[in-house]
Amino acid sequence: MAAERILVVDDDDALLNLVALSLRRRGYQVEQANDGFSALKILASQPPFSVLLTDLMMPGMTGQELLREARKMDEHLEVVVVTAAPDLESAITAMRADGAYDYLLKPFESMSHLLLAVERAVSHRRLILERAQLSQQIKQEAERLRALINNTGDAILSAGSDGVLQIINPAAERLLGKTGLVGKDASTSLPPPLAALIANWQVVGGTLPAVVEMPWPDGTVQMISLTPVPEEGETHWGWVAVLRDITHLKRIEDVKSQMMIETASKIQTPLAQAMNALVELNLLTIQNERASEVVQRLYKIWKRIQEWGEDLNALLRIDSGKNLNPRNIDLNVTITEIYTCQARELQRSNGVRLEVNLQPNLPQVYADPDLIHRLLVGLISRAAGRSPAGGSIRLYAQHHNDQVWVTISDDGPAVSDEDLPHIFEKTFANTTSPASESGLEMALVKTIIDRMGGQVWIGGQGKKGSTIFVCLPQSPD
Repeated sequence: MAAERILVVDDDDALLNLVALSLRRRGYQVEQANDGFSALKILASQPPFSVLLTDLMMPGMTGQELLREARKMDEHLEVVVVTAAPDLESAITAMRADGAYDYLLKPFESMSHLLLAVERAVSHRRLILERAQLSQQIKQEAERLRALINNTGDAILSAGSDGVLQIINPAAERLLGKTGLVGKDASTSLPPPLAALIANWQVVGGTLPAVVEMPWPDGTVQMISLTPVPEEGETHWGWVAVLRDITHLKRIEDVKSQMMIETASKIQTPLAQAMNALVELNLLTIQNERASEVVQRLYKIWKRIQEWGEDLNALLRIDSGKNLNPRNIDLNVTITEIYTCQARELQRSNGVRLEVNLQPNLPQVYADPDLIHRLLVGLISRAAGRSPAGGSIRLYAQHHNDQVWVTISDDGPAVSDEDLPHIFEKTFANTTSPASESGLEMALVKTIIDRMGGQVWIGGQGKKGSTIFVCLPQSPD
């Protein structure tokens, strides 16, 4: 680093030379002037100085006048004034009114006092310049970010921990069909479905990123990415939402799904025939232990393939809305019936305990009872497949914000951050759970919930376990 430059000004040549020599010995580059006019010429003709050390009482131009002119030339120049005791009031005025950094009384008690004052002034100027540089960098980054946000095709909006909207880019204004939302409360200013989605995300924690698909009133499908933003030392959280039109991707996905479903339909009959043949083969080989074992393994594999095909057909039926019979359902009754059927079997086959806690007098939900049953049984089966022997599955149901919330937690491995955004995709294969768990099961869960106008979330990303949060709108009747 280049030595700091110091300009010393004093009409006393002896003192001027002594101070300059002491500063040079400290490693500073020093220039000298006998009066204010000469000092201004040096300031104008040479590279910037860090510190101006000047006597206050000089003929022609006082040190205070020099200070004012010098600061006009370089606002970051630090000035230390030197004065005799009778002129102390002028030195204080120079500090307060004209921006001097410090003052020294002469005669000096020792040269070290002067050197210390100059060193402090140099350090202060360095900090000021670094802060200005950082401020400029932050300003430039903010401008680049603002340009990026304003020109991106994705809708971007954010709010602070108080729920007040802070950023709404032009794409978001076009999507929402509103302007002037900055400064307004998100819960009352955003479209109700979007506001409800954000509120539900905050209910399940709001401190983990989430990706949710939402049908939009204009017929498009928006992929909504929610990201928490910590505030006040991570004790309060705001959020950023990015909405992207994925309608074309959904259409491609629908075509792929249709092809998969058609394929599954075509192979169902051969699968059933193959399974019947395996049963007959098992009867023929029952005396041969090795052959019987192989047949049993094949039977399980074919059985799994058959269930996969059935799930695909179920997806098609539910997605199309065909043969659905929605009506008011009492979840207390439904969950109690499932518990009665499942609890003992889970304990016997998996060594897993099912715990149920229901809020009394839950409001009814309007849905197809078969879908509700399939949804809950599927989530319990997923939790059982993930849980170790001796573990617990915890099912809770409660009423909150005109919705019925059902949560199902397990003691299995935590869902990784990499898997989290993809867990409800049809082609997803979990990298941390048993191989039997695929995206098809969770895609079926999400399809059922979407058909019933609800939402599903996954949380509980601790060292182990996961929690599925299902919120269903209560029946309007």
